[in-house]
Parts: sequence; C-alpha cells; structure tokens
Amino acid sequence: MLTRRQSLLGSSALSAISALWGALLGLVAVPVMIQSLGFAAYGIYGLAFTIVGFGSYLDFGLGWTTSRFVAEADVRRDAALLSATVRAALLYQVAVGLLFVAVVMPSADGIARFLLPSQEQYEATMTAVIRVAAFSFLLSSLAGVLISALRGTRHFAMATAASVTGLTLSVGGATTVAGLGYGVVSAAFAQSTGAGVALAVALWACREPVFRSRRVSVRPQLRAMLSFSIWNYLNGLGQLLSSEVDKVVVGRFASAAYLPFYLVPYGLSQRLNAVTGPALTAIYPIATVGQYERTKFLAQYFSAARAVHVLTASGALAMFFWGPRFLAAWIGPEMAEHGAFFLRVFTVGFWVLSVGSFDGGCIEGWNHPRATAAIVFISLAAAVPLALVLFPIIGAAHAVALAVATWQVSTGLGQILYWQRLARYPIAQLRRFALPIAEMALIALGASLVMEDLVRARLASMAILPAMALVLAAYGVMRSFPVDERRALLKRLISRVDFKNAATTTSSA
Repeated sequence: MLTRRQSLLGSSALSAISALWGALLGLVAVPVMIQSLGFAAYGIYGLAFTIVGFGSYLDFGLGWTTSRFVAEADVRRDAALLSATVRAALLYQVAVGLLFVAVVMPSADGIARFLLPSQEQYEATMTAVIRVAAFSFLLSSLAGVLISALRGTRHFAMATAASVTGLTLSVGGATTVAGLGYGVVSAAFAQSTGAGVALAVALWACREPVFRSRRVSVRPQLRAMLSFSIWNYLNGLGQLLSSEVDKVVVGRFASAAYLPFYLVPYGLSQRLNAVTGPALTAIYPIATVGQYERTKFLAQYFSAARAVHVLTASGALAMFFWGPRFLAAWIGPEMAEHGAFFLRVFTVGFWVLSVGSFDGGCIEGWNHPRATAAIVFISLAAAVPLALVLFPIIGAAHAVALAVATWQVSTGLGQILYWQRLARYPIAQLRRFALPIAEMALIALGASLVMEDLVRARLASMAILPAMALVLAAYGVMRSFPVDERRALLKRLISRVDFKNAATTTSSA
C-alpha cells in the first residue's frame, strides 16, 4: 500500500470533498435522467438497483468490520495479519457476490413480474436492468471491500480517489448515455463501467497485502471477523427495512411511475450525510485505536462532534425550509407538489440519524456492536407497526415515509444517548450543541419567509439552498468554536498535512 496517511481532520476533509462531488453529480444527473427517460423508466432504474442492493446484506457486516480489523492489524505492524484480513474479506465477497449474481440472473423476470403487477409493458425492461445491475453490484462490492481496507490503514486519500473515480464514471456515464437517448438499459451498462474502474484502482492500491505479502491462512481471521461482524450484520438488517424495503413497497403499491416522487426527495435529504458520512468513515478506525487512549480520543471527538452537529444542522434547516422551492426549480412543479412532504420528513430523519451515526461509529469502535444493533431493532419495533396502521389511512408511500423517519429519529437519538453514557462525558455538552442550532433554525425560518416572495428566477431559487446552508454553517461555527480554536482548525484544514505522530511509513502496509 501507499505510505502517506491522513489525520482525522485531513481524512474528514477528503471524504467531505468526495461527498460534495457526489452531491454535485446528482444535482446534474437526476433532472437529465428524468427528462430523458421519463418518470416511469427512471423509477424502474431506481427500483432495479434497489433490488440488487439487497445483495450487500450477504456480507454479514464485513464492510465496517474489515476497516476495523485492518486498523488493528496495521497499528500492531503485523503484515501477515493485515494480509490475511484483506484477503479473507475479499475472497468472502467474491464468493457471496458470485452466488448472488447466479441467483438473480435467472430469476430477474420473476422479480420484475412481482414488482410491477398490471404493468406488463415495463417487465422486459425491468428484467434487463436487474441483470445489468447485478453485475454492477458484484464489481462495486469488491471495490468496497478494498476501499474499506484502505480506510482502515488511514490511506484515506487513495480510498477517496478510488471511490470518486468510480462514482464519477458511473453517474456521468449513465447520465450521458440516457441524455443521448440510448435508454435505461444502456444507462445501467454505463453505470457498471464506473464500478469496474473503482475496483481496478482499489486493487492496485491494495496490491501489497493482496498479491505480494507471504501466503498466510485466511480461515482463522475470517472466522474472527465474522464472529464480530454478526452484530454489524444485525444492525444492517434493521437498516434494510428503511433503505431498501421501503422503496420496494412504494414501487409495488404506488407504481413505478410514482416512485421517483419518493426516490428523489429521499436521495436529496440523504445528502445530509455529506458531513457525517466522511466523519464517520474517519472516526471509526480512529475510535478503534482511541479506546486505548481515552482522554486524547475524547478531545478529538468533541472537536469533531461540534462540527458534525453544526454543519449537518445547517444543511438540514436550509433543506427543510427552502427544499420544496428547490425541488420546483430543480425538477419541476410536479416534483415539488408530490415530493415536498417526503423531503421534509426525510430531512428530519436523516438529520437526527446522521449525527447519531457519528456516535454509533464510536460505540462500535469501542467494541460495543451489540448496543448499536439493539438500538436499531428497538427503533424498528416502533416504526413497523406505525407503517401498518397508517398504510390504509394515508397510502403506502406516505405511511412508509413516516415509518422510516420514525426509525431514523429513534435510532439517532438512541445512539447519541448511549454514547454519552459509554463515554461518560457531561450531559451539558449536548446543550452546547443545541443552543447554536436553535438560533440557526430561527435564522433559517426568517430568511425563508423574507425570500419566498422576493425570489422567482429558477437559478436563484436553486442557489438559495446552498447559500442558506453556508450562511447557517458559518454562524454555527462562530457560535460553537472560540476564535483561537477556529483559527487552529482552519490552519490544519488548509494544510491537510499529516502530523509527525500520525504520519508513518511501513513497508508492511
């Protein structure tokens, strides 16, 4: 592997740039694909990739577990253990990926008939897209294992390069092909090429432990990883109902043509992970090591957590108050009319879940995966009955959305409170997060009311959302961080240089 490693701040900045780039790609891609393919074909496209997403749950939680075990082997400078960990995860993913493809390929037509009752005109297209998406899943899942290994050894720059390259080619290729009028099946083929390139880049970066290290038995390490990852897997099964099953239910009971009104707001609100997602991928391996240096790690945690809370809240508040206007300008008035409810509901859900997941990464890094799994299932026990009760009253899509948001809020709050108890930090720290966010909410509400009648132009309506988020973020940072700390963080962020204690050179990696 490469020798340059990133600190927590530097790695978070790299991942945030990656997430921002993904958001910008989506901003361009979604309206082009909807306009080129139509609502029904775009719904088929999203539904097919959702179906193959179920295959990711065959890994028994090895995704995050790979990062954790690689981090432990790396900090111990054990080249043989590091190689065994990477190879075990990769071989296991090859096996389950090929098994999933072997099952999906012949059953794709049956899946299409089940998902699209009374929509025979779309069955052949759906069948073809599912088969292409299954192949794309195999490539992306293998790339994901290797990218997790890079993150575990704190080679975040190379991990970011692999993921960004794959994402750009996938989204850009699919959008270009759809825009040229080649149809939804060709767009799915184009997306799979990006996954293949990401795999090639990640495999090159991990060539040392995969190919060149001395041969070691992977079976004992795989058993150890699976015994730990089962709790991550149970956590993932709970998330399955809110990230995959919900779309299948909406697509089947509300039609493929209606699904984009659910998918687009869901995807837009999910961009709130642009801050928390990168911070989570950075904090997880660092928390694993930090459990042995508790005081030092908690100092890092509080600095990062304040930024996560404030920056996530800035995006969420801007999206909640101005999001419907953004949808109308971005996609069209029909999307705003049907999607505003989903956007606001998911914004609240992803907001709380995002900041809670940051604490959840710390919980698992400190060897308490059972706790996060229990929180997920307790929250699920509250959400599923709610969906069943509301289903006949307000319809499938709205009932599912409220249930998903209930699960997200319950899970996020549960992780925040459990981490506070585990880390034993003063509860007053949470109040320090809450006050600036309350002030930001009042600012966002006032700004939205003032600009609602003043702004009419389409581009201006779109620009207000990120502008409002940036203003709120600046205010929140000034309220949450003293001047000296702001200057120190800014200096570190700009330099993005590894500190001597964080930068190491190992031939074993």
